Amino acid sequence: MARKTATINNLSPKTLAAFCGLAFGIGAISFAPASLITPLLDAGGTQLSFKKVEGRLWQGTIVGARLPGQNLGDIEYRINPFSVLIGRPSGQFAVQGGVVTAISDFSVSAWSRELSLRNATVDYNLNSLTKYSIFGFPYQGRFRADIDKIVWGRDGCRDAQATLWTDILDASSREYVGDGMELNGVAACLKSDLVVAFDGRNREGETQIEITLKSSLSYQMAARLTPRRVQIAESLRQFGFEERNGTFTYDAIGELRGIQS
Repeated sequence: MARKTATINNLSPKTLAAFCGLAFGIGAISFAPASLITPLLDAGGTQLSFKKVEGRLWQGTIVGARLPGQNLGDIEYRINPFSVLIGRPSGQFAVQGGVVTAISDFSVSAWSRELSLRNATVDYNLNSLTKYSIFGFPYQGRFRADIDKIVWGRDGCRDAQATLWTDILDASSREYVGDGMELNGVAACLKSDLVVAFDGRNREGETQIEITLKSSLSYQMAARLTPRRVQIAESLRQFGFEERNGTFTYDAIGELRGIQS
């Protein structure tokens, strides 16, 4: 039996029209200027400002990006044109030249309002947060994250797996107790909440910090410190910690409204 070979000549008009439309759409996206992304950035409610956008819509650079009080530097991005046509834009982005260095794969679903970050690394300079303090001490040091995946939707956290590190308490710990302290942590979903848990210890005691971010972007922070010296315990009381069976606790609640230095 002779095998039929598909050619343009024997394609149905509807199939041919679909292929032509798809090719036209990919071509239009590929050659569209990156400036077309500007209205999306302005309408996103992210408080993101920038000097200009260079390149093409599918591959370009957002130059001089800033959040309130935070210089992000330049954001380079690459978008898969076909992913835009199916309603789930995906690609890669990299941030450098400012307070944070980051690289990540991403995808966005317009239908389910879902943002997914995968295979990401983040290095953030905590010294930029000059208007904030932690336990009475200014923010110092760095925060690093190796993110396997974080999926966030309209209902909150859908999937998360990440390992974290920070030396935010290292300088203050060396100053007051003579021994530094680094914190290692993990991030995961607990139902619809994103839960970040840190743990650290030195010869003077142990520290656990847990931060819970809810779908409303409200958060809860619970810190537990177990000092080994009476002098340190007294200092913790002065900073607002409460003692419970030898463990000093500090709880806080708030809402994410943007980061300012």
